[in-house]
Amino acid sequence: MAKAEQGLSLEPQHELRFKELFTDVVTTNLKLSNPTDRSVCFKVKTTAPRRYCVRPNSAIIDAEASINVSVMLQPFDYDPNEKSKHKFMVKKKKRKKEKRKMKKKRNSLCLLQLILQIWKQYGKGQNQKNSCI
Repeated sequence: MAKAEQGLSLEPQHELRFKELFTDVVTTNLKLSNPTDRSVCFKVKTTAPRRYCVRPNSAIIDAEASINVSVMLQPFDYDPNEKSKHKFMVKKKKRKKEKRKMKKKRNSLCLLQLILQIWKQYGKGQNQKNSCI
């Protein structure tokens, strides 16, 4: 597991595995846990966005909670000689304590707008990388 002070732990920690039979969508799960006492925002990115569908690809994880993220590999023609080293990056940012004005404004924003606003306001988050084999 990742260290608690990082604010987000991944399971599996280093790589995602997909079972062979790539003529249909193949799904695997990534569990994201927040061991801290504050909420954490996350966003999942990949080096091959047309090959994978990630749901939810961004959200807020409450303090001491976890969320399961489904990573769906889209159908393709499998070539055993092709070596795919697709990578996933989980960006995260701890949420700052809110002021009253921000709290009222937040209620009217949808989740995606809130996450984008936090990314812009507080800059780049720490990155954790995960690879797919």
